[in-house]
Order: sequence, then structure tokens, then C-alpha cells
Amino acid sequence: MLDLSPIEISYIGPDLTFRYANEAYLKNKNETLESIKGKHLSDIYDDDIFETHVDKFIEAINGTPQEFESMIAAGENSVVYHSKLVPHSDAEGNIDGVFAYCTDRTEQTTAARSFGSVMNSIPGRVCMVDKDYKILYANNNMRIQYPRLNKDGEVLLSDLLHEPNWSSAKRNLDVAFTGQHVHYRHRFSFQAEDQQALSIYLTPTKTPDQSAIGGVYILVLDETELTETKTQLQRTEKNFDLALKSHLVAFWELNPDRKDWIFAEHIERLLGLTKGQLNNSVECLLARIHPDDCDKAVFDIASDRLKGDSYAAELRCRAATGEYQWFRLVGNREIDSDGNTVSLAGTLADINNVKNAEILAADRLAYRDSFLSMLSHELRNPVAGIQYAIDIVESAPNAIEQLPPQCKTSFGIVKRQTSVIKRLLNDLLQVSRVSQNQIQFERDNICFSELLKEIVAGAKPVYADKNQTLNFSCDLTAETIKGDRVRLTQAFINLIDNASKFSDPSSALEVCCKIEDEFIVTSVCDGGKGIAPEAVAKIFDLFFQEEQPLDRNAGGLGVGLYLVKKITEAHLGSVNVVSPGKLGGADFEVRLPMSQATTEAPAKTYQPATEKLVLVEDNEDARLALSLALEARGFDVTTFNDGQVAVDNIPSLIPKIVLIDIGLPGKNGMNVVRELKTHARLSATYFVALTGYGQQHERAMILDAGFDDHLVKPVDITELCSIITTRVQA
Repeated sequence: MLDLSPIEISYIGPDLTFRYANEAYLKNKNETLESIKGKHLSDIYDDDIFETHVDKFIEAINGTPQEFESMIAAGENSVVYHSKLVPHSDAEGNIDGVFAYCTDRTEQTTAARSFGSVMNSIPGRVCMVDKDYKILYANNNMRIQYPRLNKDGEVLLSDLLHEPNWSSAKRNLDVAFTGQHVHYRHRFSFQAEDQQALSIYLTPTKTPDQSAIGGVYILVLDETELTETKTQLQRTEKNFDLALKSHLVAFWELNPDRKDWIFAEHIERLLGLTKGQLNNSVECLLARIHPDDCDKAVFDIASDRLKGDSYAAELRCRAATGEYQWFRLVGNREIDSDGNTVSLAGTLADINNVKNAEILAADRLAYRDSFLSMLSHELRNPVAGIQYAIDIVESAPNAIEQLPPQCKTSFGIVKRQTSVIKRLLNDLLQVSRVSQNQIQFERDNICFSELLKEIVAGAKPVYADKNQTLNFSCDLTAETIKGDRVRLTQAFINLIDNASKFSDPSSALEVCCKIEDEFIVTSVCDGGKGIAPEAVAKIFDLFFQEEQPLDRNAGGLGVGLYLVKKITEAHLGSVNVVSPGKLGGADFEVRLPMSQATTEAPAKTYQPATEKLVLVEDNEDARLALSLALEARGFDVTTFNDGQVAVDNIPSLIPKIVLIDIGLPGKNGMNVVRELKTHARLSATYFVALTGYGQQHERAMILDAGFDDHLVKPVDITELCSIITTRVQA
């Protein structure tokens, strides 16, 4: 059995000669059992080692067990041994020799030297406790949190925690002391007045002889910070989770004297290399760094790229397979009074799976946005045609009143459902643009009470159709906010429409507005069934919807509240929900910061003039409906359905305004406008892109082609006429 042990074991007689040695010991000393038997200790070890430790052996032979460490030269390096001497007695109880157990502790001793630097580079609180819950070690972050650790000689973890935090910690520590790794989350803190959601990792560590659990390391990370999109602490938690479970972290330290590595074998293991393959050389590792990432790999104490006490970078490194994989490099340095770096240490963590998942998620997000853009574009032409046709009927005097009752009802259905489809299309487009921070928000002074009154007035007919009552109260007078009227209107319409959608017919709902400190607080309260507790935290997430019945009578895509949140945050405000609310359903509260009121000049109004206007549109229904709507408002409209025909004929017309669709057959709208812009006779013509392409990069590309304005289908006919008449009279 002794020969199977990886520990070097020998048996020394009372005369200090060898009687036995196991395979591990013989292999290390390049001896055989026959050659070592009878040799004196002084024949195996040099004079200095023998003189230093011979007294230990004599004490052990006299019956007192001994335990010590020694450093033995091995070539250019030194090996640290931990030795344990155990007296052995014969059948009569007389000591007839000593068993010597020797363990190579070189790596552990080196680890101890750099342990402090490594632990202090971790962005979290770290401590170690023994079975009595006494704190044996604490890193800098822990000591900053608890100055008591710097003053008191012995501190128990229970001294620092309050109930129920201590009960939770003790319960999980007791599990860790059975040898299990534990990860749990808790509304927990090291200060009762500063409660936070924390992730706690418990890692058991064994005694030197590996016979029992000697203590537990505690790593505490702030989960609030970890949940923020693509932050350093978020990645660090993932890395440490991987490290604790799969040992995917390498610790490293740079030797400041020889500029080589301590712990190089850890990096070799991480890269799948054989021991010694990096030759303890920084240059060997740098040769494996991807050429585009070399500037991120700082392993030079004298580097002028070292700023601050720590640094972090993501880089690619060639593994043993020959493939480049993603790693996260974290470095921590200590500086002297002159600001010079005296030590450099840190970790290298395998984040390949995490990074590839991020890249895949980004690709999928780009694909999603591209799909949404294509979908909304393809649907905009038919919706635009319907919208313009509705406008023509509504603009004709007494046209709707003259319809038979059934046709009048049907017309109302078409109008309402078209409005729903238009809104869904706009929501899809807005989601894509908001998620990429591509929406440009105006910053105008808006009288908030007037804005809210307009929104509520527009919503009341919808409520009346369902026999619902919308009660409105507002404590504001002339208070203003700085913001985008269109986006804010969109946000509050979403909230008010949702309140109606999820409430029963004949129910009463409320919109209330008041001032709290420097904020305008608006509440939208409904009396519906409310929101399930588990759904409250997700209600503002993109595409999230509570489970609906098979008829999906609430409808929607699950993007409205996501847009409300994004628009509110863009105005430096916040939105939250309480369910059940004061009416029994849900209360949505929007808080927006006030601005100083200013007096604005009244907006100018324009009457349409009979001017030449050209519409280039290949969709027959959309072209016919829009041209009729514009003619009904006094414009002289000429239409074309082909790009090349438009280029050939428009210069002779010398129109004031040209509306051009982008997706034309043959010659697209951008090529059409490029050619038309070369005609001197059209130097005063105003070119407007009227298209289903509405992404930010698409808008930029369209304007770069030469268009003066860009409108996304289906455009509101009143808005279009306002733009046209403004340009005509400019």
C-alpha cells in the first residue's frame, strides 16, 4: 500500500539509516530499495540540510512527532518539502524507528506568496473560515468593508452578520464543510443598513494531509452589478463560477527579477499544453496571442500601458488544438511610493463558451432586427394603401353619413383594425431601433398637462366603445418637461390602451398626474385581473406577455411596455408597476423630471396650395390611394410606377415636390434621385423618400443618396401635407 502512495515515505532506524523507502521516494532520489537500505541520512542529503534537520529526527526517535518544511536545491530551482516524522514502536512498545512522510509543497508555497495579490485582484469580498467559523483570512475588499478585521486579532463570522443573514450563512457553510461546493443567492449583506442581492460561493479546502476539510473560502459578489448587460463583474461571476466548477482559471505572477513566470504550468494546463511547453517564458505566451489582441496582453512591469491598480481585457489565445479561444486576462499590480510597479499578478480565465454565446446572441439580434425591418417593410405598402383610401373617404363631404348602416359599420371596423396593424408595425420598427439606441429623441419644452389632456381626449372614444369610464385628474398648471412629444405620446397611449385592453367592459379607470419633489408623476390605474407576482419583474421585457386564453383577445406582440420603459428612461425618468393596484388591477407609475417653463411661439398653420407634385410608387393601390388623397387636398399630382420612366419625364414637369418609393423595379429610388439631382431645372425641387425602409442605417443611406427628407410608410396624410405645404411656402 505504501508503494502506491504519491507521498514520499521512508523508514529510518534509530541509527539514522534507511530501512525502507516507497516507490515515490526512490524515484525522486534515483535509488532502489537495495541501494538505499543501510545508507545514513547524511549520505542522501547535503551537510546543510542534514545539520539543519538531524535534531528533528533525534526528537522523533525519542518519541516526539515532528513536522517541518525544508527547501532543497534541484538544479537551478528549489523544491519545498513538508516533512512529517512519526515514531514507530515494536510489540513491546519500544521505538524502533521513524516513518518520514514528505510532500512536495513547492506549488503551494509559491501560491501562498502570490495568494494575496491574486485574491486582491478579485472584484469581490473573499474570506476563509475554519470549522468554528473563525475568519482566518480576508482580502482587501473584505477588510475595507470591515475595518474590524484590521484591528481585532480573532473575529468570528457570526460577529459580523445579523439575523437572518447569519442563519442562512451558517446553514450553507455546514453543507460546504461536508466537502461540497455551494452557490446560493440571498438578500444579504455585511451591513444591516445596506441590504443587497448577493451571490455567495463557498469552496471547501482540505488540511495539508488531505484528510479532512480544514476551512471554507467565501466569495461574495454583488448580484445587482452582475445582472447589468455586458459588465466586468457580470463576466467575472461567470468566470469564477466556471473556475470553481471546472478549474478553468489560471493564476499567474510575473517574476520582477528575471521577467519570467511563476505559475506558468497553470497557464499551460489552461491552454491544454504539456508541462514546460511555455518554457517559463512570457515571450512564448505572447507568441500565442492573436495578432489583433497583442496590445491587450500586458505582462511587462515596465509597460507604460499599466494604469491604475488593476486592468482587465478579453483576448484570443491559440490553444493546444491550434484554434484561437477567448480568455479574460485580469492583472493586479502593486506600486512603490514613486509609482513604480514592484509586482504584477492576476488570472487568465477561459471565457470561450461565454464569449461565443455573446457573439452568437449579437448575430441573432442582428438577424432579428433585419427580419423585423424586412417584415415591416413588406407590410407597409398594403397598409399605406388602405390608410390613404380611408382618408379619401373621410375627407369627402358627408361620404360616411351617406353610407348604408352596415357599410358604415364595416368602414369603422376597417379603420380601427388598420390603425391596430399600423401601430403593430410601428412597434416592430421601434423595437429594432430602440434596442440599438438608434432613435434620436427631440428635446423640446413640453407643457405636460396639455400633452396629457390631448392623449386622454384621444383615448376616450376607445373607452366609450367598451362602455368604460376614463377618469382624469391633473394637479399641474404650466409645468414643462424636456422631451420628445411624439415618443412620450406613444408611451402614454400604450399605457392607457393597455389599461382598457386588460379591463372588463363598463369598468372605471384612472389617469392621475401630480408633482412630487422635482418630478411629474403620472399614474395609469386599471381594475383588471392584475399581474401575476412572478410576471411583475418581467412585464417590461421585450416580447414578454402573460399567458393569454386561446382567443388572444388582448392581442399585441409584447413590445408596448418595453417601449414605454425605454422611452421613459431616455427622458431620464422611470416606470414601475404595482399589482394589485388601488382599483384592484395594476397601477403603472411614470416619473419624469420637470424642466423650466418657457413660452413658445404658436405653431404656424399652412393652407395647401395647388402645386405640381410627382409621386413615384410601384404599388398600384398605394399609388392610387395616395394620389387621390393629395388631389382632394388641392395638389396637382402626376404619378409614375417605374423608376426609369420617372427619370425620363420628371425634369420636364419641374415639380415643387417629388415623393419617391425606394423599392422600385428596375431602377430603385436612390438611383432615381441621384440622376434627377443632376438636372439644373430641378435645383429647387424637394425630394422626399416615402418608403417602408425605416432602420437608422437605411435612413442614413437614403439621405446620403440625395433625398431631402425621409418618411416611413404608412405616413399620416395630415403630417405629409404639412411637410409638403411647409416646403411649398418656404
